[in-house]
Amino acid sequence: MRFYHFTALEYLPSILDEGLTRGDVPLGPRKFDNAVWLTRNADPAAQACWAGEERLLTDEERRAHESLYGYPVPPGSRFADKRAVLLAVEIPEDDPKLIAWRSLAKRSGANPKWLRTLRSSPDWFIYRGTVPTDWIVEIAGLSEQAQATIAEFHASGGRLNQKHQPPAE
Repeated sequence: MRFYHFTALEYLPSILDEGLTRGDVPLGPRKFDNAVWLTRNADPAAQACWAGEERLLTDEERRAHESLYGYPVPPGSRFADKRAVLLAVEIPEDDPKLIAWRSLAKRSGANPKWLRTLRSSPDWFIYRGTVPTDWIVEIAGLSEQAQATIAEFHASGGRLNQKHQPPAE
């Protein structure tokens, strides 16, 4: 069964080495789970409510993250652009690790308002395990930098050239 995974360019090297191993699964405004996030909808605009463009965190967002996670978030911190790269993955339909997000959210006690806020949820799934690299069947860059990096990846026979890798932070 075909699913899509949106990710940031800076996460691509480890995904190509290890597969899809983790992700933020929203269960409420301040409640998250860790699993691989998947969708049946390849349209980046349909992911806007949870995966925005790269930008600096506002002071209010930094304070909220500090409150939620318990450690300071320095000025200049940014959200990664999780819509820069689109991966198409093939997962066996009967794989028990594949779970519809809506059923997980209901079992986890997500409030009805949150469920309504995330209105695209019929397309969302999680995978409770590692999606191996050989299940990744397509890689598409959705930003200019991602397109250049992925073109280099394909031209080099599947290795990212150091000059195109995002800088380490």
